[in-house]
Amino acid sequence: MCVNNLCRQHATVCVKDNTMGHTPIHKAALHGHDKDLRFLLNFSGNLSIVDAKDHHGRTALMLAVEQGNEKCVTVLLEANASVDDVDENCLNAMFRAVALNRKGCVNLLVHAGASIDHPVKWQTPKRHKIEERKTKREDLSGGKTALHLAAASGHLECLLEVLNHRDAQNILDKLDNQGCTPLHWSCYNGNPVCLQLLLKNWTHGLNVGNPFSPVHCA
Repeated sequence: MCVNNLCRQHATVCVKDNTMGHTPIHKAALHGHDKDLRFLLNFSGNLSIVDAKDHHGRTALMLAVEQGNEKCVTVLLEANASVDDVDENCLNAMFRAVALNRKGCVNLLVHAGASIDHPVKWQTPKRHKIEERKTKREDLSGGKTALHLAAASGHLECLLEVLNHRDAQNILDKLDNQGCTPLHWSCYNGNPVCLQLLLKNWTHGLNVGNPFSPVHCA
């Protein structure tokens, strides 16, 4: 009601706060206020406001996904929010959904056509390194897709959702910057259930990519 009254008195929904650079739309998405979010988007009359970025390059969709606010994610997708925008760290909404194990958000993003082939920046835990690749740690973060991340993190339900994506079979054996497939990472991080699921969908040889093979990783 307060949001409604303020907007009808010509309050702007495009203004950003001084701390995080959030618009009211960011705040509504962050806190799960889906009804206010829908009203603000309809009231603004500015189609681009849905993809406004804060000081860290984050959109309202990214914040809603981070918090697992599925109703807000739905509202934003209905408002044609960009599903593949990235923040200042080159992280997109799909990365957040998979990394935080937000199965429902992954499902919504997959059905909205979000890319699962967009490489994300992600670092292996400090205790991990692939011995056959004498690569510096700062080079270990590139080229991983949503499939790599789900397999490495052991997020089975998210992996199932990503595998339902229309492009999943085309990138199942895609290599990251270390020459590793999702299969490598499921073995390396000890995620046997994810490994079994990948093998059910696997149509490639098991020696694809890094010579430090999935068997070595296991």
